[in-house]
Amino acid sequence: MNASTYFIPAFDLTEAREIAYAVHAGRLGHREHYLTREGAEAIRNHLNSLRATKREVFEITVDERVTDDGRIPVAWVVDEIGERAAAIVLFLLIPLVGIASLYEVMA
Repeated sequence: MNASTYFIPAFDLTEAREIAYAVHAGRLGHREHYLTREGAEAIRNHLNSLRATKREVFEITVDERVTDDGRIPVAWVVDEIGERAAAIVLFLLIPLVGIASLYEVMA
């Protein structure tokens, strides 16, 4: 498990989490500003000077949980079961329904 802590200036915790996930994924630049509380407070002070609404600095920890191939093992097992279930339905059950309906018509 790889955990990273970011200090995010935001209006509320929900916005802070969204920004933290974007910073962690690399969609927002200037990642180094969010790694220290001092950098985040400098951003917050700048943003608060531009707007009447005030932001706070939230400490958000992002846990990165991935496997070697990037897939969650439980989802992989469920995916395989789903593929096999679909094959059974398509190739076994649907023809049986068709055969049963023929017997019903003939009876």
